[in-house]
Amino acid sequence: MSANPSETPQFKAFRNWVRANGGYIHPALTFLSGPRGTSVLASKDILPNTTVLSCPFDLAITRDLAIGALKACIWDSNTSRKKGSPQSDTLLYRAEQLSERQIVCSYIVLHWVILSDPRSSGSTDSKTSPSAVHFKHAPYINTFPSPDQLRTPMQFTAAELELLKGTNLYGATEDRQKEWQTEWRQVRDLLSDVNTIWAEKFTWDRYVTAATYLSSRGFPSSLLSASPTTSPSDASYSILLPILDCLNHARRHPVSWLVTSSAPSTPTTTTHNLNKSALHATLLLRSPTLAQTEVFNNYGPKPNSELLLGYGFIIPSNPEDTIVLKLGGSAHRHEISRDVFTLAGCNGMRDLWAEVEMMVLTSGEDDESVTSMEGGWEVTLEVCEALKDMVARKIDALPDLTSFTSSPNPPAVRPDVTEMIIEYVQGQRDILGGILEYVKRRKQAAIETAKAEGLDVQEVEEVPVDDG
Repeated sequence: MSANPSETPQFKAFRNWVRANGGYIHPALTFLSGPRGTSVLASKDILPNTTVLSCPFDLAITRDLAIGALKACIWDSNTSRKKGSPQSDTLLYRAEQLSERQIVCSYIVLHWVILSDPRSSGSTDSKTSPSAVHFKHAPYINTFPSPDQLRTPMQFTAAELELLKGTNLYGATEDRQKEWQTEWRQVRDLLSDVNTIWAEKFTWDRYVTAATYLSSRGFPSSLLSASPTTSPSDASYSILLPILDCLNHARRHPVSWLVTSSAPSTPTTTTHNLNKSALHATLLLRSPTLAQTEVFNNYGPKPNSELLLGYGFIIPSNPEDTIVLKLGGSAHRHEISRDVFTLAGCNGMRDLWAEVEMMVLTSGEDDESVTSMEGGWEVTLEVCEALKDMVARKIDALPDLTSFTSSPNPPAVRPDVTEMIIEYVQGQRDILGGILEYVKRRKQAAIETAKAEGLDVQEVEEVPVDDG
């Protein structure tokens, strides 16, 4: 696990911390810092079925670890405030009511607040505060990309965000901003009753940065199990797994997540070892990796909307792209993929069709008429016209980026952000175009059915669809 001479001091310190706490980094891995964050290269060939990273369960930043540190800070904050006093109990109760994300993000931010911001001074002197002893992950957090390297819509400028208007992602970003701001205010208000200096330093910029780290680096807590899974569930929440989160994503890259009783190499060189767990989460590469090529993880199949909102990057012509369509007044959200004609990709389209069909059938008809029309070519034609109208309005609402890119005086937008937005919007157009082709085929089939019955099909009066 020896450091490469080209690695930054932060990664050399990180390697030492990993070694001291029972983690494992394959000796062929080299950390390289770039303008968009960190990449990991193989210094020599790595054979298939090789374990390259391992993290003891106890090194994970979970709700339990983070709430323990936050409670300890509350107890430490005032020597006159005793554990069990009414004021202390009230503050502890308020801390317990915070969400998992608030607690984990607070743990990250309090590293910068209490240990002093490593980006401004590089200091992590534990003498700065008695509470500093509760924050053990500074060597790990110091390896995160700087805030100006983050590229989710939460870091977009107003001009950049304006380019997303008319897309699902614009509304999702607004919703996330409101949600995170509410969370931040709740934590800041709690800290203001604990330590006013901490509260002043617990800024919105720091909270949104920490929350972005969690969204882009987090794993479902279900991974910390004897039977690990990376599929989130209602009972799981996002945690941070140091060591395992350092690799970038490659679609369909073959990897395996395993739980082992020990790391491939677990030397401990200090008395401050945090690892008390016998279990480790490990990452195994299933395919060979050639020397001087990047070592990748696989985050799973994700559309560009999720990748951009949560991680800050996109995949060109992403086969997993989707668009969400919703009828006005309906609680149903239909996620439509690119493959509306395949068995694997037709579920969202089928459900959308069924909802529009029911709307058509119940628009002013009595029960007997509805029963007689159901499934027939007449209702199919009406559904086709309704969907065609709905999709056309959705296409019209998408931003026209052609005029933006050809403008002699475009607004100040970073080039890499422009590229991502153009790719994302084009993907949305492609999916909507696929829906129109699907509708066209269904309409043609219905017309052929009517002609086979000897009927002269007339133009169908459009049934307006409110798409919210």
